[in-house]
Amino acid sequence: MQNMELSVPTAAPVARLRWRRLALRAVVVIGVFALALLVRLQAVAALDTDYDEDDYLRAGQLYAQHLAAGDLAGVMNERANYEHPPLTKLAYGAILLGYGPQAYAEPVEALPSDQLPRPGTAAQVREFAQPLRGFSALVGGLTAGVLAIVSPPAGILLALSSWHVKYTSQAMLEALPCLFATICLLLLSRSRRNGDLRFWLAALALGLTAAGTYRYAAGGFAAFGWIAWRARVSRSADEQPWRWLVLPFLWGGLALLVFYTADPALWPDPIGRLRESILFNADYSTGESVAEAGFPWFQPLFWLIGALPWNPGPAPLRLDGFFALAGMLALPKLWRAGGGQRLVALWFLANLIFLFFWPTKWPQYVLALLPAIFLAAAESMRTWPGWLRDRLRFSPVERREMRGAAFWLWPAGLLLLAVAAYPLILQIGMAMSYFQAQNIRAGQLAFWEALLRGALTLPAMERNPLNYFGLGPLSQMSWIVFPLRFNLIWVGTVLTLATVLGLRLAVLLQRIGLRSRAVWRTLFILPWAIPEFVGALVWNTIFDETSAR
Repeated sequence: MQNMELSVPTAAPVARLRWRRLALRAVVVIGVFALALLVRLQAVAALDTDYDEDDYLRAGQLYAQHLAAGDLAGVMNERANYEHPPLTKLAYGAILLGYGPQAYAEPVEALPSDQLPRPGTAAQVREFAQPLRGFSALVGGLTAGVLAIVSPPAGILLALSSWHVKYTSQAMLEALPCLFATICLLLLSRSRRNGDLRFWLAALALGLTAAGTYRYAAGGFAAFGWIAWRARVSRSADEQPWRWLVLPFLWGGLALLVFYTADPALWPDPIGRLRESILFNADYSTGESVAEAGFPWFQPLFWLIGALPWNPGPAPLRLDGFFALAGMLALPKLWRAGGGQRLVALWFLANLIFLFFWPTKWPQYVLALLPAIFLAAAESMRTWPGWLRDRLRFSPVERREMRGAAFWLWPAGLLLLAVAAYPLILQIGMAMSYFQAQNIRAGQLAFWEALLRGALTLPAMERNPLNYFGLGPLSQMSWIVFPLRFNLIWVGTVLTLATVLGLRLAVLLQRIGLRSRAVWRTLFILPWAIPEFVGALVWNTIFDETSAR
């Protein structure tokens, strides 16, 4: 009886603490959603008409006509933009239907993208696409909010991602399948076992993902493999062979059933129409427009580690490339952690490999990578405070010894900072901007101020205009492949030959009885000394105010 009496007063504080945590998490999630929605609504008003917005608007208007007439056969047989599943376009049609016949009675004319800009059509698209853009912005904000339920830092990164802001603030196909793909990943990674409620809800979300756009469903292959692996590991010893595969295949079958149900275009002829749609995409990926772009197979990686290089105004922060790099560095740790974290790593790798092999490399495709990589980045960021605290934790004896050593080391440290560290940091800053010699005259502080203003997308200074790109130039540097390969071969060859020949010459110079030893050593020092002299002359020319003009 005493134990029972003691357990009653201790249960209430635990319950209150749990509710406080839930309330705090709810406030954080709502805050992330509000931040993401605010940024995207600003982008809705600021962004110009983009490629393909007229195609999706026209398809939405045609679907709105069928919905207004109650024509189910028209919905199933609509061939406008048939290469993509119709779920997002049906949502656009339902939105336009609510605005009345003036929004869909006369569908816009979808012209080839090479005729942009087209003032008349662009103005018409901008007028009728505003509610569709608002819908995409709402869905994009929801995606960031859903991600914040599991990881608030990841939700904030997605809310401020320049790629996600742009392509979920326009009348494009990206927002809805990205939301469902994120829900699928989060549900499955948080499921405790195969067959629980989250497990089956993830299958529903994957089916809706594929009904939005095919390419976002590439993570489903990683999910199926992870589910099969979990089923095999947890199988009992007396279980019949291959019975552990029943649940994975049922999960995949449910996802396919939801995909078919949510795609009315497949209802009359599932196999034939799916084949026709996929073959169209395959033909387009080898067509003239893709060939003219000339993107290499690894271009999606350049998009990922860069920032939005055009229309940067709506994005409040263009540092998503740095967080993507942090996420990629954390992938091995997620893999070793196992469980749902391993699924996050697999999901990212499956989508990245798919984009590597798929010939079309448009920048909006990178959105399929963002939820997983930002989850990985958030996991990496979670360990930063502890890592820093461990590095700065010293015993009293160690602190006393460090204070004594610092007295003797600080002059050399300042010298090293001045001649080595700061020039390296300055070069990194210059590499992230369109730096010119005339920017030197404005001074160091003005340079860093201009760089910071560019990162925060603030207006540039008149006295020191400096275009900030972040890691964005990498996304435009497809031509770097040949120089990089040449440099690697050159450096490897030169270092190998220099090491072998240098050691051989050093052995020869140490021989007893060698004549004119001092002359030979002087000759060998000259190639090392002359480049330093030439470098000093080059820097002197750069900092010459007359030449800077």
